[in-house]
Amino acid sequence: MAVDKVGHSLKVIATEGTEPDCKQTLEWVASLDITCVLADKAYDSDGIVFSLSSHGIVPIIPPRINRKSQRPYDKNIYKKRPVIENFFLKMKEWRSISTRYFKNIHSFVSAFYVRFISLFAA
Repeated sequence: MAVDKVGHSLKVIATEGTEPDCKQTLEWVASLDITCVLADKAYDSDGIVFSLSSHGIVPIIPPRINRKSQRPYDKNIYKKRPVIENFFLKMKEWRSISTRYFKNIHSFVSAFYVRFISLFAA
């Protein structure tokens, strides 16, 4: 699942439970007007990094330890990643979201929006 919060808009892309999120990354990122992508080591692949760079997007993804050539990344920006992780932690406090209780994807995304509104609307 990917979340994009820009101003007052929220974009949620939900995938099948067995499909890895990184397969959706390139399609999702290409549709946004962004300058950088902050992700963890799971997204460190040559394909993702090259695609992001070719779209003019700076990948802030630490290289995996087994990479033959370690590429640089902005460690100061990467330190802000816990903010994103804490967002998902708050979202998953609702059991129905954390366990994907809803069988219908539209119901799941709707519950995600309701949870988002309950957390951030005030």
